[in-house]
Amino acid sequence: MKNWFIKLPQSVRLLIVVVTYAAIFIGHVAGVNYYVKNYSEKVDSKEVVVTTKEIPLHTVIRTEDLTIKRVRLSDLVGGAIVDPDTIVGKETQAPMGKNEQFNADKINTVVKKEGEMIIEIPTEWVMSFPKSLRRLDKVSLLPVADTTKNARVDFTATANQQSNSVQGSASVTAGGMKDDPNAPILAEARELLKGLTVAYFKDNTANEITDALPANSNAVKDSAPRINSSNLGARLELAVTPEQWAMIYKLTQNTYKFVISYQ
Repeated sequence: MKNWFIKLPQSVRLLIVVVTYAAIFIGHVAGVNYYVKNYSEKVDSKEVVVTTKEIPLHTVIRTEDLTIKRVRLSDLVGGAIVDPDTIVGKETQAPMGKNEQFNADKINTVVKKEGEMIIEIPTEWVMSFPKSLRRLDKVSLLPVADTTKNARVDFTATANQQSNSVQGSASVTAGGMKDDPNAPILAEARELLKGLTVAYFKDNTANEITDALPANSNAVKDSAPRINSSNLGARLELAVTPEQWAMIYKLTQNTYKFVISYQ
């Protein structure tokens, strides 16, 4: 076989060699491109859920806000979500940009119903609260007269009557003072301010309080008791209606504080 090749003119032999190498090179490139297009992308990437547009914080996620996109493994976020059905109906835990991937840290269960708003309860309005509170707990706000103040205001009194209604300290009962002239509105408040949803329970640095496992524990975090928390709770946010918020504000402006209890 070599003999016939050697007998060919040198120019022809060179042409055959060049054509052969060119064919091998083109075939290699075509093969690589075919692999990348049909196999490599699937092997080296994964389909995940991403946003179709910017989504603000605490926004309920709709189907049209999501799409499936193939992302290279090197660009995946930790715990990237692949099923859009697990996201729709929940709310964003952080502001999200267009084409941003989802993971558990970026979504949360919706805490407010239609017509509700999320309000942070100032610490000075609270007399006591369970330290084991967690997000989505149901609580009641029990109004209690603040006996550290020298005067209390009668909600039903006129301005002149209020100025003459100064009372000293008295014993505290559930929901107010004994013989409290504001008993009717306090009863209304106890009924109105029950079953409120804890939207967020945070520490002083605005990080959410979660269950924490004791050192050297083999327990699963989701099954950890509330005895241990990730930090000390300091900021309580509740989902309330405008009517409930008006009642809370009215009471606090009239020398009442709240004992917060589990529902």
